[in-house]
Amino acid sequence: MRGSCSTFVDVDSCICGNNQTWRDFVEKYAGVVHAAVRKVIQAKVFRASQDDIQEVAQNVFVRLVKKDFNLLRRYDPTRCSMATYLTIIARSTALDYLRYGFFNSIPLDDFDRDARVEAFEPDDSLDLPEGVLTERQTTILRLLFYKDYDVSMAAEALGVKAQTVRSIKHQALARLREHYEQARAS
Repeated sequence: MRGSCSTFVDVDSCICGNNQTWRDFVEKYAGVVHAAVRKVIQAKVFRASQDDIQEVAQNVFVRLVKKDFNLLRRYDPTRCSMATYLTIIARSTALDYLRYGFFNSIPLDDFDRDARVEAFEPDDSLDLPEGVLTERQTTILRLLFYKDYDVSMAAEALGVKAQTVRSIKHQALARLREHYEQARAS
């Protein structure tokens, strides 16, 4: 039998499929999971909604039951408390969502309309190769290099964090370098 401090929740019973025990488990630890997810996401995402945070928190519990409760079976009460174990899994889940782009893309409809229009005005001085950059990368390069926005102004106009603008700028420049190096080699 496994359990945690204060109110005991029978993890083995959850693994065996007891619905009431699983509901008790989720109810007891939902706050811990939600807090861990919220802390990670709000540290990295400028405009994360509560729905986004809730979706990631729910995914933590989905991970626990995946592959016949594999993660829940691996819990060892001699190594840490259940709250600590779930916090680690919740942080990992939130970081996976951030890493794989769940929050890193903002629909173009969410951009500030004036910034989007200004960034896409015809500009004869901008000669970017077709199909190398994403629309978002092109927008950021136009704002930074041709409209003379600083990083914080571009971030505010697009509704993202300054680090996101710096990261996308870096990705865009890396793509352009690679493209021009290949063109030079051929």
